[in-house]
Amino acid sequence: MYHKGVTVHFNSTAYNNEELTIQWIDNELIPSLKPTAKDEVLLALDAAAFHKTSAILQKLRNSYIILALVPPGCTGLLQPLDTAINKPFKELLREHTELYTDAREDAGDDVEKWSVSQKRVMVTHVVGNAWNQFCTEKKSLIEKSFVDIGLNIPSNGSDDSKLSIKGYERGKPDIGDWSQIDDDDNYDDFKEQAQTGELDEFIKEDEVCITTNYRGLRRSRLLELMKERGVQGSTLRRAEMVEFLLQDDCISKLHCIE
Repeated sequence: MYHKGVTVHFNSTAYNNEELTIQWIDNELIPSLKPTAKDEVLLALDAAAFHKTSAILQKLRNSYIILALVPPGCTGLLQPLDTAINKPFKELLREHTELYTDAREDAGDDVEKWSVSQKRVMVTHVVGNAWNQFCTEKKSLIEKSFVDIGLNIPSNGSDDSKLSIKGYERGKPDIGDWSQIDDDDNYDDFKEQAQTGELDEFIKEDEVCITTNYRGLRRSRLLELMKERGVQGSTLRRAEMVEFLLQDDCISKLHCIE
């Protein structure tokens, strides 16, 4: 039912928490990376409260995993997913969503009547297939994103010239040998904060403008919406109609603001 490469967990709130994070560390992270006392692993996480509980910190310490918390409000600068990966990956997710939906429609499914369970199954297949393709086609991008922000360069500062952090000249700032810094595991001041001010520029326009779940509509309904807006969509693919409708929503929204 679910994609074999995607692990699915449930809880009452549908939010991540300490318990699920520990399960991820035990069942996914440690078996994959196999950290040891002689070959420790660096793990970078944002400052979510459940990432820095005493149980999580102890679990990581006992497992030879060094925790690096991204400072609050700085994920747009220092987290690879935000700096380089999310935007192209989301584009690939859209493509695979269209492929999956079209295939199910061709098989006779009424996608507009899908249950929550059916949509959940779809998400696992879309994410799993898109990620497999992304890792194959964008391997160099993923690797570079970790180098750019300093997560995959020597800790002694010898490769600081490879740093490429938004707002700084290439090779800056000069970090130096951070391995000499005392680590007292004091993360009390690391708290999640809403990104405001200058960091607003990291909010992607396509995320702001999406107002309707066009991808969940049948092709016939998409054609009706295109016709209502004075456009013939019979020659367009589903993905092209969805993209047109979303862009049209963006234009309408801008006009309303003005």
